Amino acid sequence: MLAGIPPQTTLSGSGALAGTGALGKVTYAPAVATVVYRFGNGAGVTPYLGGGVNYTIVLRSRDAFISSLEVDNAWSPALHVGIEVPLSDGWSVSLDARQLWLKTHARGSLPAMGGAAARANVQLNPLVLFAALGKRF
Repeated sequence: MLAGIPPQTTLSGSGALAGTGALGKVTYAPAVATVVYRFGNGAGVTPYLGGGVNYTIVLRSRDAFISSLEVDNAWSPALHVGIEVPLSDGWSVSLDARQLWLKTHARGSLPAMGGAAARANVQLNPLVLFAALGKRF
């Protein structure tokens, strides 16, 4: 299970909204649960590969070109790849990456068009990098 510091990203338009600049900003918290398979016998450097699910909670939406911006929480698949390197006395360091393919929906209004309702499909596809220090007892 992985949870971390919530990142912030700027939402940009495409299609008819491609030239508008920032549509808004979103702060979100991905919670990723994966199952991994460790290659080898665990002695020495151990690579691992896995998959699982992510549930992203949108903590805050900030307006830009779109006002009253709201972005939905969403589920997505996750891919997990990493390596664990033993140190000494049961200590190890792990480095891994988790790729998320998150699609969700946003809505708000367009003040530049008299407050017309706006709906959009949003893709947040973060690559989450992680480093850990571990101790086996």
